Amino acid sequence: MATASGEEASAKACNKTKTPLVLSSWATTSNEVIGAAAPDTVKVYQVYPSKIHAVNADIWARVKNSGFSALALTTDTQLLGKRLNDTRNRFSLPHPFRMENFAKYMEQGEETNVKGKEGSGLAEFVKTHKNNEISWDVI
Repeated sequence: MATASGEEASAKACNKTKTPLVLSSWATTSNEVIGAAAPDTVKVYQVYPSKIHAVNADIWARVKNSGFSALALTTDTQLLGKRLNDTRNRFSLPHPFRMENFAKYMEQGEETNVKGKEGSGLAEFVKTHKNNEISWDVI
């Protein structure tokens, strides 16, 4: 969030230096943009599974089509850690930032943006949308 081109600029640098990169599913730049910015480097997609199976399947197909070669399944964020500043400030992603990999579903009415109503927007998002029932069936 330091610059609008942060993740894309990082991807271009990784591509130039042939350094592998990992992109979070919660990134503010889409996997398609990152895939195009870094076509010649190893790309890993860090997965925070959605509670909606169809969303996961679609995102993972998009990731594969964007040139990512591996998934890093995140299983340690059952609840977001206590972030007192985020809670006090009711953290929200500032405009125009949003979780770009979920933008398609936001346009369809699926509320997946990060907005702090009574506390941290990220904590609310994790509680509401992240699938904590990870099993081999999901994988």
